[in-house]
Amino acid sequence: MWTSLGLLALAVAPAQELIEFTAADSYLGSMDPKTGAWVAIGDTGIGSYWWTGMAKDDQGTLYAVHGDLDHPFVVYEIDPATAQATFVVQTDLVGIQGVSFGPGGLFYAVAESSYAGPDSLYTIDLQTGVSTLVGPTGAQGIESLAFDGADLYAWDHDNPLGGGPGLVRIDAVTGIAHDVSPRIGQGHVYTHPGIGTLAFSDDGALYGAGDALYLVDLESGQLTFVTAYVPSPNAMEFAPGEPEPFSLTAQGRTGGRMRLSARGATPGGDVAFFYALDRDGSAVVPPLRPCAGALLDLRPRVFLVDLKTADATGRAVTHAGWVPDVEDGCIRIQALDLATCTTTNRGRPVF
Repeated sequence: MWTSLGLLALAVAPAQELIEFTAADSYLGSMDPKTGAWVAIGDTGIGSYWWTGMAKDDQGTLYAVHGDLDHPFVVYEIDPATAQATFVVQTDLVGIQGVSFGPGGLFYAVAESSYAGPDSLYTIDLQTGVSTLVGPTGAQGIESLAFDGADLYAWDHDNPLGGGPGLVRIDAVTGIAHDVSPRIGQGHVYTHPGIGTLAFSDDGALYGAGDALYLVDLESGQLTFVTAYVPSPNAMEFAPGEPEPFSLTAQGRTGGRMRLSARGATPGGDVAFFYALDRDGSAVVPPLRPCAGALLDLRPRVFLVDLKTADATGRAVTHAGWVPDVEDGCIRIQALDLATCTTTNRGRPVF
């Protein structure tokens, strides 16, 4: 049992913010990836159609696409501080569902010719707006695109490739989508969250948002619920030039082994992994422990899962077989960086 002793005040640099558009809204906003708190940045003045994708190039410049199925999409450069949208190029594509810079710095887009799909992968020349077909994805429910430095990923709402909606990896050479989560939706009930957009933090954590904010496990496609919030974004990307968020994802099910993975920790520092049962609450690290007084967003009866040392990239992983056999939604998880006494998002594994 953890006891309450008050809070520990620490000066910590703010984490990387998510810059985002809601679907038909001309307003640009900023969201805290740990709490989901949303703040309006400003009005672009461009809201007749849909903002459906946002991407960041290797120089940190943000681009977003705006259009509809009956109106060719336009690419704009977005100022994350003022929301100013500067025209870049008119494309020859309609129905763009997601964009991302990918291998070779090319600007990729997933687009559909009708509401029923199918979806195809294209590259777009940002000088001329001319698109080049890479190939059909084999999917018809894609509404996102993101690049982790090696592969393109998307969330497919229909996912005929597997057992239900889920994460797919898209081949940048052929355009073919490969299901990352073939077991999701098979053998148990999986609650589809309605993800409309994906974005990678600079350290490779994949966030998905729609009706709520989630972290997405790249190996299994499993979701970790972070927070519900309004408004729900239809296009998002991480702001340039800020520290990446300290994040926590889960893989596995209760009643067995579960992998917890933290990113954004202090390289070479120790990371403590915790879980608690039931719903919301808070606990404070007791005296005579590292980070005594630091607040955890977990119920007072907190269990220490494991203690791991982060690698040179700030990632720490535990495979402890600690998970009790409880119903979906009854587990809350969080990690604590013992070098800075900061916490990750509170997570709720979704399976």
